[in-house]
Amino acid sequence: MSVDKFQYLLIAFAVLCAPCIIPAAIFYARHRNRTPEGRHFPLWLYVIALLVGAFAAFSAGTGLGIESACQKPAGNLCGLTGVFVAGPLSALFTVTIAAWLMTLFPLQMKRLVPVVLVVGLTAGGYHYRDLFFSGQMAQSLNSPLVYRLQSADVDALQRYAPMMEAQMRKLPILKDVCLDPETKKDQAVILTDPKKPTVGVLPTRSITFTIVPPSKLDDATRAISDVRVRLAIPDTFGSSFAKAASDGHCPPSSGRT
Repeated sequence: MSVDKFQYLLIAFAVLCAPCIIPAAIFYARHRNRTPEGRHFPLWLYVIALLVGAFAAFSAGTGLGIESACQKPAGNLCGLTGVFVAGPLSALFTVTIAAWLMTLFPLQMKRLVPVVLVVGLTAGGYHYRDLFFSGQMAQSLNSPLVYRLQSADVDALQRYAPMMEAQMRKLPILKDVCLDPETKKDQAVILTDPKKPTVGVLPTRSITFTIVPPSKLDDATRAISDVRVRLAIPDTFGSSFAKAASDGHCPPSSGRT
């Protein structure tokens, strides 16, 4: 998921899941009226738990709804089912159940909810780690980035890397494109068996580049992926993006290359 799509998901969540406030408020108001002072479930924890649970349910419901609606031949608007129906309903159901449990068993849930939040936020952070990394790179587009091409076949790597650089130089959204003259070895996912990919070290050729504003990282990755397809680079080749090291061999020039 791209940074922009994640932002749109947050906006859709805030707008479409606003009705979730109703059951949350009703259950907590009843809880306050029926529970003796000092035994109330903390309001701050109640709000945080419901927000995290609602967003997780909305994200999952939206994804599953889109996948279900669009798995058969359908129009371009099939994804709206997930965004406007499955996602909000999943969030509403989750908030209703969670609010009911937290207000019905306040003492037990007061001990359980913090643990669930810590585990859930940790898992969510790990799942979206690539998104956060992409966001950091997108915020510093003026600094050079690196496209790494990796393969155990050194001869093929030496043949394809200059071709990749030449085609990347023709992309209007890139500038300062430069192929590192040195072949290095770096960690990569090795696809000798597609069903059981392994992590190992492969010969690597790095191509440094800078994105031309107002283009974004997503635009560059799509364009570079299209170049790879046109050059018919084998699937056994690995590739990845990263920030360029300060000691790289391809410092950016003052103008477009």
